[in-house]
Amino acid sequence: MVILLLFWRIFEKRKKLILHISYDMLTNKDGRLENLFWCDKKWYTDDRTFRNVLVFNTTNKYNAYNKPLIMFFCINHHIKAITFLCVLVVHEKKSSVIWVLKQLVEARNGPKPKIVGIDNDKTMTNAMKVIFW
Repeated sequence: MVILLLFWRIFEKRKKLILHISYDMLTNKDGRLENLFWCDKKWYTDDRTFRNVLVFNTTNKYNAYNKPLIMFFCINHHIKAITFLCVLVVHEKKSSVIWVLKQLVEARNGPKPKIVGIDNDKTMTNAMKVIFW
């Protein structure tokens, strides 16, 4: 719990100093971190410039924490994928992915992407139907 409070204080301090920072945390009933969403000024710049195409990848589940890592990519004007956001979640449940997508939509503060690319993850597909379609 102390670490969560420390994260929260750091995020609040950075938000006051720098415009275009968005973050949110989701904890379980025991106060343990479940999901962490963070995006900064660089993300806002990339998103505003290349927001029409958004690609999701949830296959990176073997990280140091052995937890699902949801990666967001955009396609730039050179047709190259740019990683612009990664979200670490504890459980790859539909409710967690919906929470992540809601945070993304709120942070974007604008239109939904025109083209969305995903891997064969059924959880992500079902969550996207709730948020985007």
